[in-house]
Amino acid sequence: MGSGKVVMSVESSNADVDHEGVREKVRKAVFRLMHDDRKIPDPKNLSEKSGVSETLINQIYPTIEDLAVDITDVLDANLAPQYDAFPEPGDLQDMLTRLVEIRIDLYEETAFVRTYAEVSEHMFPKIREKRAIRDGLFRARIFDMLQPHFGQKTDDVAAQVEALVSWEFWRHMRNIQRLSEKQTRKIVGNLVRQVVRAP
Repeated sequence: MGSGKVVMSVESSNADVDHEGVREKVRKAVFRLMHDDRKIPDPKNLSEKSGVSETLINQIYPTIEDLAVDITDVLDANLAPQYDAFPEPGDLQDMLTRLVEIRIDLYEETAFVRTYAEVSEHMFPKIREKRAIRDGLFRARIFDMLQPHFGQKTDDVAAQVEALVSWEFWRHMRNIQRLSEKQTRKIVGNLVRQVVRAP
């Protein structure tokens, strides 16, 4: 089999392999598979998408956790602008309206990717820790946004707002209750406004 000989010649010496270059090819393939093709990466489809052999992929990623951590790093880097988006300071109601828009835009755009990440978080502590750090930073930004308006009540209000604009709440509305995107946006927006109006 001619193809077998080609693979052997390419991979005959690990010293000759540009591992970082290979990783970069695999990372690009990861994002295309998940974001564009809506497929869960594995050595086979990563090989097809990246042009890197399965054997070499398995050498670079000896465990599924190694691959999952790198996949998560790729997704986080590519989606950083969406994750980091936040309302500009201004009128409270305008900021909250914009916050709902930003978060639902994020979930609608990245639902497939987030579902993969959620499974990985349950399986791998490193990925779970990364999610906890990102969520903590988002929680702090909500607190800072609300604190000038609610003073000592900020902890309670911020906790409710965070829950309402969370991935878990969006997923329940869209996947469990089977609501449309438009319905979900309206309900989340109404609930957030009710929270900040409550005495």
